[in-house]
Amino acid sequence: PEGLERLTPGRAKRVALSYRQSEANSFVISTERSEWRYPHITIYKTTTNMDFEKLFPRYDSKGIETVRSAYAIAEEALKDMKRGNGAMFIEHPLEVAKIVYEEIGLSAECVAAVFLHEATRFFPETDIASAKFSQDVYTMVDGLNKISTIKPKDTKLEAENYKKLIVSYSKDPRVTVIKIADRLEVMRSLDMFPKSSRERKVLET
Repeated sequence: PEGLERLTPGRAKRVALSYRQSEANSFVISTERSEWRYPHITIYKTTTNMDFEKLFPRYDSKGIETVRSAYAIAEEALKDMKRGNGAMFIEHPLEVAKIVYEEIGLSAECVAAVFLHEATRFFPETDIASAKFSQDVYTMVDGLNKISTIKPKDTKLEAENYKKLIVSYSKDPRVTVIKIADRLEVMRSLDMFPKSSRERKVLET
């Protein structure tokens, strides 16, 4: 089905097929030709069915609503975008958000900034003001969007120059940490990109 995106950690594939839940909490993926069993599978659903309380259990109700609102905006803005492997692009900010939450331990505002950044860097006209997020969220989104405009040629491929630009755009120190999470997700997903794109992403990182 449309919502089925990731089959194994770090290697996403598009499967417009069918699935059924089996014993031991595993899933069986079926096609006309054959069938595969996956004991660990993540099914990304729409905003309506996404269990944010389960994904971000440490956040209180206000934090969950902040994340939910930001995700809804990003999901709508990015609905027609795909990743290098054909998966929905929303998978990228969702995985970055999980790193920000699970591995770094940042706040719900930081997770919201991840989603809003991806929505607005591709579609600047996206309305995020009417959702009335905190000023901290908007500051982080602005910093992340500015960092995304940096090109390797602007820094003459020198890491120190790149670092200085990132710091100059990061009024909130959390921006730099979120950007590191973003690049970590990209590095974990390199296999999905063509060779030329992989080389560019490695260079940028």
